[in-house]
Amino acid sequence: DVRLQGRTRFGPGATFLQESFAGFLVYGDFFNDTPTMRGTPEDPLYIRRANPDATPAGVALFSGDAQYLDVDGARITSTAGLNTIDECTVRNSPIGVYSDLSAFVYIRGCQFFDNQIGVQDEYTSFETLNMDGRERPNIFEGNTLTARATRSAWASRRCPGAPCAPT
Repeated sequence: DVRLQGRTRFGPGATFLQESFAGFLVYGDFFNDTPTMRGTPEDPLYIRRANPDATPAGVALFSGDAQYLDVDGARITSTAGLNTIDECTVRNSPIGVYSDLSAFVYIRGCQFFDNQIGVQDEYTSFETLNMDGRERPNIFEGNTLTARATRSAWASRRCPGAPCAPT
């Protein structure tokens, strides 16, 4: 395991290979600091499986932001606090973005390709998980299900024009 504390910078286009259950925790102070895992539009940060059988954890946000990530075979998890997921691509994952206990999470300009579920909301409500992408639309293609909510008050209008399943 590798633990990085404080401000750590990686060059644009860096690739991170993750073994099973390995992942990044982007942890911040809800009131004073918003840490960010950020690539650039031209050179996103790449998160990949270390081998085809790996089931990596991906990136977990706790009052943090993810921007310009390209995630293949893992997910982005929003665990608590105020989280923003901007201009990220998630593909080939059981769940693209998983929201668990989040106070607020905003998903803008993201692309979800060939996932089993594009976005899953657990224990929160779709009133706090905001996928309204009118200014920067989210794209869902080839996913078995665009979005799924469990244990929440949810209305299908939250992902118009795509198959959604409140449970």
